[in-house]
Formats: sequence, structure tokens, C-alpha cells
Amino acid sequence: MERTITEQMLGDYVIYLREEEKSAATISKYLCDLRKLTGYAAGRALDKGLVVAYKESLSVDGMYKASSINSFLVAANRFFEFMGWLDLKVKT
Repeated sequence: MERTITEQMLGDYVIYLREEEKSAATISKYLCDLRKLTGYAAGRALDKGLVVAYKESLSVDGMYKASSINSFLVAANRFFEFMGWLDLKVKT
């Protein structure tokens, strides 16, 4: 099964986050972070290698602090849990 993040999936995830009583700011942050991942994927199907490469790309040139990188990865990992894509989770 090809794993790509669609707008429908993101919409379903927003509903789930609201049901979990996440704040509007948290939901907005997660969506922004997930769109960053989909931008990196550029239409390619997600697999562990691509997610690891994304993680590594975030630390290139010191563009982001470690805390920001961890935040991006937490957002991705939580979405992967929601989707049942547990094999895509990466260490923060």
C-alpha cells in the first residue's frame, strides 16, 4: 500500500485531535509540521528511509534548533500512530 498524506487524512486527523481536546495552536502546529513533511516528500510515497532522510535534512546547515526538529518529528510520529503506520516512526 502506498503511503502518502492526503488532505482527507489531515482533515480526519484534525477531527481526532479536536476530540482529544488538543488546543487550536497545537492542531495548527501539527498541520504545519505535517505539511513540511509532505513538501519534503514531494509526492513520493512515505517509507522509513524517506522519513529518516527528512529527519536528517532538518539538521542541515543548522537551520533548525534540536528542539524544533524534535517538535517536527513528534508531529509526524503522532500522525503515523493515528494512521497505524507505526513502522514509519523515527526517534526524536
